[in-house]
Amino acid sequence: MEPPVGEFLRPVLDPEQYVPESDVVAWETLENGRIVLEVFKRTNGTFGFRYNAWVAWRDAGDEVRSHSWFRMNPASNLITDSFPDACNYAVSRANERGLSSEGKWSHVT
Repeated sequence: MEPPVGEFLRPVLDPEQYVPESDVVAWETLENGRIVLEVFKRTNGTFGFRYNAWVAWRDAGDEVRSHSWFRMNPASNLITDSFPDACNYAVSRANERGLSSEGKWSHVT
C-alpha cells in the first residue's frame, strides 16, 4: 500500500510544531515527525483515525513554494465506540502503508 504522502508532496524542510485539532484525542508522530497518526472523536461519540502530514506545495515546474500541515483521510475510515480499538486499528493501517507505528500515543489532556 502507498504511503499517505507521494513524492510530489515530499517536504524538503523540517516540520513546524504539530498542534492537534479540537477533535483529536490521541496522536503519534511518524516518519521523523513528518506524519502524524491521529485518532479523533466525532460529535456522536464514535472514533476514527486519519493522517496529518507535513507537505511541500510545488508549482508546475516542481519548485517548492511553501510547506504546511495537510490533513489526509484514509480511503475507508473506521467507526467504533471503542477508543482502544480505534488506536489499534490506526496502528495496523499505518503499518500496512509502510509507516512504522509503535502505538506510542500522546493524549490530549
